[in-house]
Amino acid sequence: MLYFMFKLHNRTVLIGSMNTLKYVMLNLFLMGIAARAQSIIHRSDQQWTQYQSQLTLSSRISFNTDVSIRCRSKWSELSALTFRTGLVWQVPKSWQLGVAAASFITFQNHTLQRAEWRLHQEAQHTYSGSKLRFRNRLRIEQRTFQFIQQNKWQDPVLVFRFRYRILLEWCFWKKNLSSLSGLAGNELFVNAGRSVRYNQFDNNRFITGLLIDWNKGWSSSCTYVYQLGHRNAPEEWDYTDILWLSVIHRINISSKNKG
Repeated sequence: MLYFMFKLHNRTVLIGSMNTLKYVMLNLFLMGIAARAQSIIHRSDQQWTQYQSQLTLSSRISFNTDVSIRCRSKWSELSALTFRTGLVWQVPKSWQLGVAAASFITFQNHTLQRAEWRLHQEAQHTYSGSKLRFRNRLRIEQRTFQFIQQNKWQDPVLVFRFRYRILLEWCFWKKNLSSLSGLAGNELFVNAGRSVRYNQFDNNRFITGLLIDWNKGWSSSCTYVYQLGHRNAPEEWDYTDILWLSVIHRINISSKNKG
């Protein structure tokens, strides 16, 4: 069993991560099924460019927004346009709670394929050491899809999705407000809903990359993601190599920062 320790109100609280262990076991089990049972494999590549804004309103509340353009086939074809915005609350020192809304517009063969409207709620715990930072995040999404078939919008479909991510960040160079860190993690996606027949296991993302803090207000990251996905069809899988480039802009307008 893995344990994470943090100090809260001057008392040491020991948290046994049984839920994390259960998710890891489920993850390994599903990966084993994928290795044995897959019969149709679709291989592809995607390139994501993203801008993130983190607007700090107070010591406990921030307003976060991100937009992205996603391409495929070595930047030659538009895959998706995304927009997401929401609020994050800092609850005590190591915990964050968040709510957000998002829209995703997906394209196939240069043609609009579907629109998605999404709500999510999340909780994240962060353990911070001198050079290491370890994040556990659970996110619950309510996704409403509308597909286009024969130039007509189809009836909306509601799908619930549960996401659990672990992410390790370690700093190996720092000078003043600048730093360079490595990233490694894994995120598991599980679907639920009436329309979900074959892809209860949705995706598994393996994450590795670099994060550069240029100064107090700007950061950027370059991340490689290997994504294993199950389509809503029997024994049909997607293997996707993703290059993810991101710019993070932090703005602090809290009274504490002004003072």
